Amino acid sequence: MKQERAPNLEIINSFEGLFAEVAPPTAREKFLSFYLTKEDTALLPLKEIAGVTKISMGEILPVPDLPSSILGICNWRGEMLPLLDLAAELGFNSPINQGKIWETTLFIVLEVDKRILGLVVADINDLELHDLSAIQSPPAGLFSGQILPLLQGYLPESRTMVLKAAKIIERVSK
Repeated sequence: MKQERAPNLEIINSFEGLFAEVAPPTAREKFLSFYLTKEDTALLPLKEIAGVTKISMGEILPVPDLPSSILGICNWRGEMLPLLDLAAELGFNSPINQGKIWETTLFIVLEVDKRILGLVVADINDLELHDLSAIQSPPAGLFSGQILPLLQGYLPESRTMVLKAAKIIERVSK
């Protein structure tokens, strides 16, 4: 038995609107949100993060004659990974610089152009998806001159810094 098709209830009388301009999709990117201190958060592009892991403070080998923000090196996947106290590097009161040494610490491994660096952070918050057009240049005076060269921008609604991984690695490599 042949099924009959239900009659169209709506007939398109014109092509108006069929070829209307479609708004371009917004460029969105995933970011890792983390705490520099108990109160201060920042974002890094997920595409520049090779991993997040914990390490025992005893596994960090101090290296003499380096800036105090570089805690030392550790073994990560068979490579010697320098570990940077990111809060101290950005001029924040780092818990580590305040003598609050943890038994274990979290670090984010950045990888840009085959260069790697571990960023010791207070805690990991979440993965976030942001519209790239929402990232703005900060108004004068919002962030210190120590932070500005490492800044991609900030999200005004949350006053969250968006950092450039490549610039952080470059600063430490000098």
